[in-house]
Amino acid sequence: IAFGFDGARYHDATALVGVRLEDRHSFEIKVWEKPAEVDDDDWEVPADEVADTVEMIFDTYKVLMGYCDPPMWEDDVDRWAGKFGPVKKWYTANKKPMAHSVRAFDQGLRSGFTFCGSDALRRHLQNCRRRETTIRDDEGHFLWTVGKEAPKSPLKIDAAVANILAQQAAGDAIAAGALRRKSKPSVFI
Repeated sequence: IAFGFDGARYHDATALVGVRLEDRHSFEIKVWEKPAEVDDDDWEVPADEVADTVEMIFDTYKVLMGYCDPPMWEDDVDRWAGKFGPVKKWYTANKKPMAHSVRAFDQGLRSGFTFCGSDALRRHLQNCRRRETTIRDDEGHFLWTVGKEAPKSPLKIDAAVANILAQQAAGDAIAAGALRRKSKPSVFI
């Protein structure tokens, strides 16, 4: 698999999403959201649970790549990369690469990417709003990124962004040869 990570420490949500490389199916690994009954000032993403979940990913799956949006998690992402290997920082605030990833994700959804029916993943995808950019592709078409409907909106998009990162990581792993069949040595010499 490949996975994507997007999150915050406070007042928001944090998400880990996986993608099977062979069919590009996305699935929720874990999403942490502030419970509605909790005051914003009293809630923090449980960092130990996040770290345990990342460890579980590597214990459970053959992980070929993980892309993590690191703001507020820089040290954690560094530790994961040092401990597990194929984990890279991927800054969603870098508009040009993000716009290309969003376009690839959009095209993938239109051509057959599927995702699990998790409530959080569905809601976060539905909450995404298109953000126009001045970035153009090679054919001159304008690209876009995604964002919340308003900066302080309670409608979260973190699982959608983690899904975009997971699909980008999957695509990059495939492009690097992850699905190439290894030839077996012949029994006849």
